[in-house]
Amino acid sequence: GRLYFQGNEVEQDYDKAFLYSKKAADLNSAEGMFSLGRCYDEGIGVEHDPYEAFKWLNKAAELGNVNAIFIVGNHYEKGDGCKQSYSKAIEYYNLLAESGYPSAITQLGYLYHIGRGVKKDLKKAFKLFNDASKLNDEEATHFLYICYRDGLGVDKDEKKALKYLKKAAKLDCPESLFELALAYFQGNYGLKINENKCIDCLIRAAELGLKEAEDILEELKK
Repeated sequence: GRLYFQGNEVEQDYDKAFLYSKKAADLNSAEGMFSLGRCYDEGIGVEHDPYEAFKWLNKAAELGNVNAIFIVGNHYEKGDGCKQSYSKAIEYYNLLAESGYPSAITQLGYLYHIGRGVKKDLKKAFKLFNDASKLNDEEATHFLYICYRDGLGVDKDEKKALKYLKKAAKLDCPESLFELALAYFQGNYGLKINENKCIDCLIRAAELGLKEAEDILEELKK
């Protein structure tokens, strides 16, 4: 199922990905349950169904599939296919954060950053973002850029803001690529104006699906 899902070694075929994921799930394979949950979650080879997605992802999580544990946490956070519960979302994220799962650390940081399900704590959010950035999580690294840029949980520091903006862009964070493009266009953070680097960043951000970058590139073609 995974091979058909990703198109590795075989031609990508979402219908077959769903079929083989279902067969594996019925055989109590945690990986099969995870794949089947993703199919329902993303409408791949089957109609999107958040409740079926949550059911199968939760089964995979109970069998220890770490990726399923993270997505189940997402579902609890959003109330997608289940009753919303920030406490359960945080429980799942904490479980993974303890073992160094970057996305879970970042998501915990975000919840502390905005005060959702926990008391708002910008310093704790900053620490979590920093921990995840050390594991090369692009989203956490982008948040570090914002923290240093705006002085959130840490003193403002333009040099460090630029450092993490560039790092996040290298990690292919589309929002960071877009921000870096603007920085090269406007000469922000002490950068020299460089239209070529600006365009390169916009092109990569567009390739990663950022609509704002796509729109600007379309305007430049006119």
